[in-house]
Amino acid sequence: MKKVVWSINGQYFADFGVFVAGSSGFGMLKRKTVQKYDWAEYHGESVDLRKPKYEAREITLNCFIIDESWEDLYANFKRFEDEFMKSGTQRFLIQPFGKRPMPYEIYLAEGIELEKRFKDEKMAAVFNLKMIEPNPIKKILYTTAETLNLSYNSNSETEIFYGNGTKDIANGNVSIGGKILPNRNVSRYAFEGRNFLPGTSNGAGWRFPNDGKGSNINSGVFTLYDNYYNQFSSPNIYGVGGEVFTLSWDGADVPNVNYDVQVRSLDGEFDKRFKPNNFGLNVHTFTLGWAMYFNINIFGTVQGGGNLRIKNLKLEKGNNATPYSVAPEDEKYIIIAGNIEEISNLQTNADILWERL
Repeated sequence: MKKVVWSINGQYFADFGVFVAGSSGFGMLKRKTVQKYDWAEYHGESVDLRKPKYEAREITLNCFIIDESWEDLYANFKRFEDEFMKSGTQRFLIQPFGKRPMPYEIYLAEGIELEKRFKDEKMAAVFNLKMIEPNPIKKILYTTAETLNLSYNSNSETEIFYGNGTKDIANGNVSIGGKILPNRNVSRYAFEGRNFLPGTSNGAGWRFPNDGKGSNINSGVFTLYDNYYNQFSSPNIYGVGGEVFTLSWDGADVPNVNYDVQVRSLDGEFDKRFKPNNFGLNVHTFTLGWAMYFNINIFGTVQGGGNLRIKNLKLEKGNNATPYSVAPEDEKYIIIAGNIEEISNLQTNADILWERL
């Protein structure tokens, strides 16, 4: 069953043992005081409603945290609190039931008071998390690309938040070309369907050896060509002993290739190779024997100038393959905040996730 997933600066609440029991502040914003005119010869009053403006957003989360002991609970809570104490605004992200994520740039409105409780012989505490989003009227862009192109016309100041603690303040028209967007710093929390392999959307983070043997990555399709043995490795993935993982990908669409996909621990004790179905979806499930780091490797040889194509590579927890999705590390959410109703001629290589949020 899909959940609401909460994160701060890419660190999921659940990684700290923090859970959300209730929330408020995501509805209609409070309108700023409007200009009023009171004419003695007319009933009522005349108000200027042409360009409504709104106050900052106030968000409150009713949270609880659970751990085995008070010492462990407090240590996790302090790590959680530290994410809100960094300089500037923080990136708060909600992913509701697998739907479109909702990002906010917030700061902590006040200190957090823990109220200790016991539950089922475990230590627990409840607290309210009060946050302010100072610039709440915003447009959200989404991309998995490594660079951003963005231009638009505006007569007023706008703020552009990149989600990694940096922002640009534009005092009018905007023209940004080739801005490098580093991958998000995301924890390894395993929400349903999470892809553990970053770089499968556009090749970022995946590299064949630079050995001149003719290997290539383009738009998430991994290609081997010429008569050579080739290999590439994923970033290290941490697995917990006894957990089930499913590896899936779309097979090659050309003949004259021979390859297999390997899951191998760094110490070599765990080693599984999967023979592919070259012309369709490949699904392989395996169980780890103990906690380990491991790589995903692809070995292949090509004969007669054919190509080996592998796409939509996905590693997820559980024994069911879900449709391909991008690893959270590859997803970037850019916030444009301000008088966005005045923005015109917006052009970008990113997608518009929310016209207004």
